[in-house]
Amino acid sequence: MEGLWERYAGARFVPTAFPLRTLLDTHATVAFGTDWPVVQLNPLLGIRNAVLRQSADGRPEGGYVPAQRISVAEALRAYTLDAAYASRVDTREGSVAPGKLADLAVFSVNFVEGESRDIGKAHVVMTFVGGDLAFSAAQPD
Repeated sequence: MEGLWERYAGARFVPTAFPLRTLLDTHATVAFGTDWPVVQLNPLLGIRNAVLRQSADGRPEGGYVPAQRISVAEALRAYTLDAAYASRVDTREGSVAPGKLADLAVFSVNFVEGESRDIGKAHVVMTFVGGDLAFSAAQPD
């Protein structure tokens, strides 16, 4: 990603690249998704990128337009409730609440409160679809 925006859009547009913080600060709804093969299917990488604004190898140092970083909670909401809102299904999906479908994933670490650099290291421990257990990872001995 580093250098691509500047090369294709021009140096004067670099500060406007992926203006997530600006959008959220102006009360816009920001919906994330996985648009494979354009981005990775793993939403944890998208959350990490929105929070750190760096590649997996830590480039650029300090982050790509770091003023546009958002919190883990904001990125998680963009993948869940706000994505459901954008799809017009937020009354039955996107959050855990009575009457909703209860589709959810349980991760190996609490990345909302943990170290943001470790988000990409988290893995799914369990998934529930419609409130029913759909996947459970084998637990190490």
